[in-house]
Amino acid sequence: MPERTLPTNTRAQTQADRLLRHCVYLIATGKWSPGDRLPSIRETRRDWGLNQLTVQQAYRRLAAVGLVESRPRSGYYVAGGGALERLSRHRYELANLHRSVAEVIRGHCDLSLLGVLRYLAQLEEIERTREPEVAFVECTATQAAAHAAEIARRLGIPVLPLTTAQIAGRRERLPSAVRRLLTSAFHLDELRPLQRVPALTVSVVPIEVSPQAVAGVGSREILLLEQEESMAAHIAEDTARLLGADRVRTRLTDDPAAELARLLGAAQRSGGPIALLSPRLWGRLDERWRGDERVREASFRIAEDGWAAIAEAVGLPLSLP
Repeated sequence: MPERTLPTNTRAQTQADRLLRHCVYLIATGKWSPGDRLPSIRETRRDWGLNQLTVQQAYRRLAAVGLVESRPRSGYYVAGGGALERLSRHRYELANLHRSVAEVIRGHCDLSLLGVLRYLAQLEEIERTREPEVAFVECTATQAAAHAAEIARRLGIPVLPLTTAQIAGRRERLPSAVRRLLTSAFHLDELRPLQRVPALTVSVVPIEVSPQAVAGVGSREILLLEQEESMAAHIAEDTARLLGADRVRTRLTDDPAAELARLLGAAQRSGGPIALLSPRLWGRLDERWRGDERVREASFRIAEDGWAAIAEAVGLPLSLP
């Protein structure tokens, strides 16, 4: 059975995140309708005890995804259109479910309905933290953990990091609670046997090279090391896009240490090329090369345009579009 190592602080949210989620809920449930004016920044600062920058950050993100529009000298207003339709598509389904659950609770006890629902929500969070329903699968444990933590921070749900080797395409090697698998397109073929398993979904998450991987390289040449051609092409494309120029040379290798010795052994440490290694090759390096400032890992992050699909894949009804 795979080790259940979970990212910490899965419910950690910034103040802007909390305000954003509050606004999303009010819009999705129809409390705020198209054309309604949001509370002014001054009112929200006072009511929430936040500074102006934090309120502006939340409102601007709502505008960026199309849920509200900013009117000069007037404020922010709920917008109609596709973004609102996608956000509120589960509105009536959830309202009907709420009525059914409320009838069951009131028929079995005289406790506060709100209190019971809050208790059940907290209980479910505890249970899902112990036994997550969602897992992120990657070729390395480090990369799986990084993407699991991204989702936990952004969406507030526990995600179990797993590797393709741990699962080996077999349902019995997954924890029984896992119902949803997320992975990058590069590993979908390895998980295809699981797509036929009942009550288990496999969804592809778009990833891209993180800007931090090439931060501060200046005009230096990038030597990209990978062992598989399609992955190398993807990393090279992302890296060239980040640097704004075609300065990437690709080397395919199964022996990164030997290739680094050949490429960088006699090269200058200052002003010379930077070797960028895929995560799986990075994991094979010893401390000598990991400590060399000319050698970096091609770390990845989830692409911004993939978050709506992720929220849908993990079953969040109030996901941002």
